[in-house]
Amino acid sequence: ADAIRVLRADDAVIGGDVERVDYIGNLLLTPDDNPIFTLGYEAHEPQIAFDGVGGAIIVWYDDRNSYRDMFAQRVRSVGSVEWKVNGEEITNAIVGHVQDPDLVTDGLGGSFVAWSDGRSGTWNLYAQRIDVNGHMLWMADGIKVVTGDHVQINPSIAFDGDDGLLVVWEDYRNDQCDIYAQRLNENGQPLWGSSGVAVCTYNSGKYVPQCVTDGLGGLITAWEDFRKRKGGSLPSAVTMAVAGPVKHDLIRFTNNPWIIRPPLIEEKLGCTHFTIVNDFAAVAHAAARAPNEQFLHLAGPEGDWVEEVRPEGSNVIPGADVLRSADGR
Repeated sequence: ADAIRVLRADDAVIGGDVERVDYIGNLLLTPDDNPIFTLGYEAHEPQIAFDGVGGAIIVWYDDRNSYRDMFAQRVRSVGSVEWKVNGEEITNAIVGHVQDPDLVTDGLGGSFVAWSDGRSGTWNLYAQRIDVNGHMLWMADGIKVVTGDHVQINPSIAFDGDDGLLVVWEDYRNDQCDIYAQRLNENGQPLWGSSGVAVCTYNSGKYVPQCVTDGLGGLITAWEDFRKRKGGSLPSAVTMAVAGPVKHDLIRFTNNPWIIRPPLIEEKLGCTHFTIVNDFAAVAHAAARAPNEQFLHLAGPEGDWVEEVRPEGSNVIPGADVLRSADGR
């Protein structure tokens, strides 16, 4: 009997492919001949689960609908797809991307899937159940796992052994990253209150939770925790560069779902001076202090950067801030 099934798809590969490996490492399928979808879009964050009957269920997201939506496909043991060509649609939101999918079997040939969804303007958790034929059993576009519009990201899920779903995630309702959990029954109804239950709210960073069932309807979870610092004391002055606008009390990154509250950072770090700048602005500040040999003249009047900065000719400024020469101009 074969022991491993591997999905081969990543952000650098257009489309997705599947391979099957037996227990001694032999490839059982024809390489590059088992496409999961062929629309020419990149597959992101593929997840795979054994379907219990010799095949596998795969979920991923792509941007065929302009926004990144989630899709699923079932693959037989011989590598052929069983559901709709190019995947069954899990989400089709008018606005907002999806990310952080996780997938687990439902014990009946189908699966549960959970993900972070930006349709409301912030990241919230949604979940869906898919039956053995690729039909969505819960509300169209998924159900919310927890009430509230605070940030909820990085879900990890497990089958509860009783036709339901266990979920843990990173939760920012308390202005820090905490770990919360929820249990949903077979119909997607929450069993641990509408807001979930707090697993860990200790005053420290807690990230990337993972969970498994405890076999009794509950779960066992673990996470990264930074409550104990190693090394010396923290500096008294801190400057941080982030991707995104920085002139607000709540800063949202543009390249990931993180949020920052500058007043809380200064308080938590215990520093006397804290400054936050845009990452391009940081590049601009660094460029103003780079030595002459690191500059390449492209156009306009020549001269040492530290001696003369003129607006004539073509100028390329690597940043979104004011550049000043060594003499302050």
